[in-house]
Amino acid sequence: MIKIEGLTAEQCKMLDTIWSFKTRAEFEEWQLSLPFDQLMVSAGLVELIAIAILEEDMGDQYKAQAEEVIQKIQSKFDTN
Repeated sequence: MIKIEGLTAEQCKMLDTIWSFKTRAEFEEWQLSLPFDQLMVSAGLVELIAIAILEEDMGDQYKAQAEEVIQKIQSKFDTN
């Protein structure tokens, strides 16, 4: 199971939307409809998903490195 912590409610809602698409074409069409700032958030979330999948698949060997990269990407979205 993929688990990404520390997301805002808006980011969680966007992830739900991303997961809802049945095809890549649907996803890409949706992305083209987003304002630039939301497009950047969606791109970052997709990166987080990819890293989380890699982390899960690679196990403990790369877990620390994957967590570091995830933290760096998440810090880009930190609004504090």
